[in-house]
Amino acid sequence: MALPDRFFTSTELYDELDAATFDSYSLCMALDGKWVESVYSIVASHPNPRQIGPRPVRTVQSPESTEAPEEPSPIKQEHVSTEKGWFFDKFFDTIMTQCALRRSGLLFVLPREHSLGDFAYCRYIWTADDQEDYLDRKIPPLTISDLPPSVPVVPMLAFTKNRAGTSRGPILSPSEFHRINQSDQCRLLLFDMFGIEGRNLFGPLTIIPTDDVSISSKDRTHYEDSFRKDNHLEFMERSPLLSQQLHTGYAITDYTLSALGPIVLSNVRPQDQWKDVWHLLEACSRDTPFFHPPGFQRSPYRFQLPLHEVHQLLVDRHASIEHEALYKASLVEQVE
Repeated sequence: MALPDRFFTSTELYDELDAATFDSYSLCMALDGKWVESVYSIVASHPNPRQIGPRPVRTVQSPESTEAPEEPSPIKQEHVSTEKGWFFDKFFDTIMTQCALRRSGLLFVLPREHSLGDFAYCRYIWTADDQEDYLDRKIPPLTISDLPPSVPVVPMLAFTKNRAGTSRGPILSPSEFHRINQSDQCRLLLFDMFGIEGRNLFGPLTIIPTDDVSISSKDRTHYEDSFRKDNHLEFMERSPLLSQQLHTGYAITDYTLSALGPIVLSNVRPQDQWKDVWHLLEACSRDTPFFHPPGFQRSPYRFQLPLHEVHQLLVDRHASIEHEALYKASLVEQVE
């Protein structure tokens, strides 16, 4: 049954589905699953739920004020709300600035609970207006909801520490391993080597594809046991170096980009801030083979997946959480 016309003509902000005609659509989501049959019967009895013909037009009085309309506010993409959020903001703005200056590529933020990672990158050709909007007002040309479902995207995970890293490379904490282990899709692991001490610098970033990492069964057991412990300790002293998990024969320094040396302490021009990172993301999003680290040839298709699969993974994750909650609720009822 289509919605009544009053839903389209009313200027009220809220309304209720309390009419008698809606009684047949009322159902209770009981744990026994019978509500599914009710939903199916509703769908089966209304094969064409949309009303044929135009809807009435809602009458809205024009405002009497003659003031000029306000400038649209910049779109704030939601970032991870942790003590490391400063790095996510910094990374997003720096890479998007590179995209704007070069008028190519687009970085967007993934939902915080997504199993693939924190960010994703795709190909995009900027217009002059797009460039002006972002450089002047930080308004992205598109967000994840504006992209077509078939566009290939490159997912990535970003990590930073409170302390600066060493030449031995990063150490995966149990919680970081848990995030990486949630998906088999090849992703880019981004490690900020300067940590919070270099929040005002554009220091080196170590970028490692997950395909290059092989975690032994012994270390995997250690990570999983540590992650299950009921505390907030990361057991870093017993976690192996990431360099010990690489199977490519390359050193951890071979994966490091934007290592500017002493120049990093000076004012780096916007067009040079993490430009090597932008070049790598751009290579991953295109169709031709590239090298990372130097001498190691890669296929870009290994890093890409369609956006609709990114959305589907999030749907599946929420479905599994809901199923687990229903299962726990049924156990409670059985005990009672």
